[in-house]
Amino acid sequence: STRIDEKIANRAREETRLADDVNEDGKDLNRVFPRNAAGRMAERLAYSLARMQEKSDFNVDMHGGDLHESMYPFVFVPGVAEEHVVAAASKAAQVLSVPVRVRSKATSGAYNSAAINGTPSMLIERGGNGRWFREEVEAYKRDIYAIMAHLGIMSLPEGATERQQEQREITAPVYLEATVGGCWYPAVSPGDSVCSGEILGEIRNVFGEVQHTYCAEKDGIVLYMTVSLAVSDGVPLVAYG
Repeated sequence: STRIDEKIANRAREETRLADDVNEDGKDLNRVFPRNAAGRMAERLAYSLARMQEKSDFNVDMHGGDLHESMYPFVFVPGVAEEHVVAAASKAAQVLSVPVRVRSKATSGAYNSAAINGTPSMLIERGGNGRWFREEVEAYKRDIYAIMAHLGIMSLPEGATERQQEQREITAPVYLEATVGGCWYPAVSPGDSVCSGEILGEIRNVFGEVQHTYCAEKDGIVLYMTVSLAVSDGVPLVAYG
């Protein structure tokens, strides 16, 4: 039977409002895949989820952005898996009400792990900053109905319509990271179009002196970005493509 898994995997994180990690062991659940049945809490959660993915025909991972991030609605699809798995995920992603589809080159994370093991998978991104809005919840509901209709599980609910807007595919996104620590002053917002050479933001010290200015390497659209003031060396700043 065809099944879409939809649940909160890391309940402790949800309840304690942690930014990234599993409360019990301090590990990021999405970074410990594919599995370790004998590991600590995050690894055991990943193992349980991987087992469920193996029994599913399709896997949908719905994210809401981290506490320090703002997002532009988009969907990740796997790029490192067997061709028919990638094709199935990409085709399903095109029924979503998000304007951008990003093909991943990563091999880690829940949805990439599922795809590498043979289950078509995707990761949808909406929201951020630890906030939720009714419109985003309704958009997610529409997306789940659309995917289930695409997979033949059910018909679209009465009054629902198929996605009308064109979906753009990004195959080579840029993930900009901080090269110094300090105070982050972004010059762009999620969804903004940027041109090569355009200033994305700058890091200043506590006295307001510019430590580094970051510019776009190429044209693209801002997918997500850090919006918190304090940043340290190596943290993600802006993803675009």
